[in-house]
Amino acid sequence: MFRSRQRGFSLLEVVVALVVVGLTLAGALGAAAADIRASRKVADALEAAALADAVLARIELMSATELAELGANEAGRFGAPMERYHWRADVRPVSGELDLMEVHVSISWAGGSLEVSTRLARSLDSAP
Repeated sequence: MFRSRQRGFSLLEVVVALVVVGLTLAGALGAAAADIRASRKVADALEAAALADAVLARIELMSATELAELGANEAGRFGAPMERYHWRADVRPVSGELDLMEVHVSISWAGGSLEVSTRLARSLDSAP
């Protein structure tokens, strides 16, 4: 009688195991890449929010005369290291309201944009 002793794995078992490991790694790498992209979007939005706050703070310090001179659709670009962000500010009087200004600030970059707005009360005779 012949007895067959099998030692080790067959070629088919090794190939199946490698395919399973490969698919698992591909899924894990895909999930990690998606997580990195999401983190970048969140970081961009946080930076844009901070820049919008900075533009609003600068506008809030302006007098009524300076606000009137600023007018609609003022735009610019931030300096290094934030040069990839652009800003646009729109300051207009609120119709029917004396000494009330509507301020819209938009921050845009290659991956998206963020808009914030507020209202400022300014008397023509007073400073901020």
